[in-house]
Amino acid sequence: MADYSKQKSGKPQKNRPPHREHNEPGGPANPFGRKAEKAALLERMKANLGKKDEGAEGQG
Repeated sequence: MADYSKQKSGKPQKNRPPHREHNEPGGPANPFGRKAEKAALLERMKANLGKKDEGAEGQG
């Protein structure tokens, strides 16, 4: 009988993501040490809220 434990086929890694994320930490889109600025985030949120309100005026 063959001893299949000697084949060195290896086992798949456990607890790892199936693919790399486009914005993973340390990548070009999200380098280490860069923090999102809260002011910029609030500006984007307010702009999106304005767009949402303008679109809702035509409804109803």
